[in-house]
Amino acid sequence: MDEPGLASTAIAIEALLTSYHELNTSSVDELTEVPSPLAFMRYVAKNIPFVVRRGASHWPAMLWNIKYLKEVMENTTIEVAITPSGSVDARLLYKTRLMKISNADAVVENPNDSSTYVATPLKVDEPFSDFLDYISAQESGKIASSYVKYAQTRMQVIPTTSRSVCVTAGSRER
Repeated sequence: MDEPGLASTAIAIEALLTSYHELNTSSVDELTEVPSPLAFMRYVAKNIPFVVRRGASHWPAMLWNIKYLKEVMENTTIEVAITPSGSVDARLLYKTRLMKISNADAVVENPNDSSTYVATPLKVDEPFSDFLDYISAQESGKIASSYVKYAQTRMQVIPTTSRSVCVTAGSRER
């Protein structure tokens, strides 16, 4: 004869395993369209991963390319940060966790007297098209530079005129 406690334990274990497998699926659902808010929340509530194939194909940004961006941002100057290797200095020394350091700022040790200071990237104004040419050449391996250039949106580095990219992209034909 089965003991009453054993049957309830088996049911509880079965429920636990079912819940575990529902929450830790080994597959990813592929959707052909963006889910409704309710369907989305069902995926989120159950912690089920999914991918929406071609879900952003109608977005105006899908039409962006270098030629288009240069055209739309033709007379725009942006602030570009320049660092030796993506960070301010290769010799970083963080002595305190209480200090707030922004993206590329770094606590750097002075080799002469071991004092520390916060170094920030060199910032220059540059035509957007020149910056885009540099990034394109760097990514394609056409130039090997000892420094890294980047634009960022922190503190309004990319001007509000760049909104025209979003507005006009929707009117372009494919």
